[in-house]
Amino acid sequence: FGLMRSELSYDVDILFSKDAAPYVRERTWHPLQEITPLEDGGVRLCFQANHLSELAAWILSWGHRAKVVSPLKLRDLVSDQLRRATKNYE
Repeated sequence: FGLMRSELSYDVDILFSKDAAPYVRERTWHPLQEITPLEDGGVRLCFQANHLSELAAWILSWGHRAKVVSPLKLRDLVSDQLRRATKNYE
């Protein structure tokens, strides 16, 4: 990440399911990332980001295998995109 820049900085916390965990673990997504294993076999990925729209698109690509914990602004962006996409199939 980092194609877009902003003066703001956000502490990002994302949970990934057990089936996504191997793919998350095998790659460096951010130079200062922290990956923590979860009891259910998933992982928690934490890092700082300065632009959320680029990150939201990436999270959406994981579908149901990713859940934003924080920041709330990122969670809201992803949630809004999912709601709008669902309307295309009603």
